[in-house]
Amino acid sequence: MKRPMLIRQEYRYVCEEMRKLAAKGGYGGPLPKDVDLYCRLAAVKKTLEWVHSGLIKTQAKGADRMNELCGCKHYVHGPTFAELYP
Repeated sequence: MKRPMLIRQEYRYVCEEMRKLAAKGGYGGPLPKDVDLYCRLAAVKKTLEWVHSGLIKTQAKGADRMNELCGCKHYVHGPTFAELYP
């Protein structure tokens, strides 16, 4: 298991690369040739959020933060608690 600091660094790097790809494409998002890479980076970002829930930004603080994360806006526990539809 990686240390939380390494996970945060990787998360920042992934977010920065996603921003660069989106900016390169302009207002409509990433260029068509970069969509595949952008989607892969988005999957890595979501996985890192599941591994380290402190990366997810929420409005609530303290004990209410976990309630918000378990709500309908966020799925902090990933595929183990999320309902998957066919």
